[in-house]
Amino acid sequence: MTPAIFGIAGTALGADERAFFKDADPAGYILFARNCESKDQLRALTDELRAIHGRDRLVISIDQEGGRVARMKPPVWQAYPTGEAFAALWDVAPASAIEAARANAEAMGRELATMGVTVDFHAPFDVRRPETDD
Repeated sequence: MTPAIFGIAGTALGADERAFFKDADPAGYILFARNCESKDQLRALTDELRAIHGRDRLVISIDQEGGRVARMKPPVWQAYPTGEAFAALWDVAPASAIEAARANAEAMGRELATMGVTVDFHAPFDVRRPETDD
């Protein structure tokens, strides 16, 4: 196994890409918006990646955080709030903010799992910076 995470060119694997991935046998993959067109298409892609390597526990990752950081976009997939929404709720009701963030992450995780995604680079409580936060 190659200790690397590879990106994929598009919504489906071509013969050359499939052969390269089979030979390279990476630790896993990262998906981008260019890879996410429809539910059936994305699930077929993640299933094909697993079939190439014969590993059900293959890392298939994505950066699906909510707000503008969404590789799987509405209206096909659920829209999730930004971390800022939970920060605003914290100012009013901290316990409710914690529960809302937990429920949001669980819903997102379930949607990702349905698509065959195993790792999310979701950072709901990342360092806030004025130039990057919504």
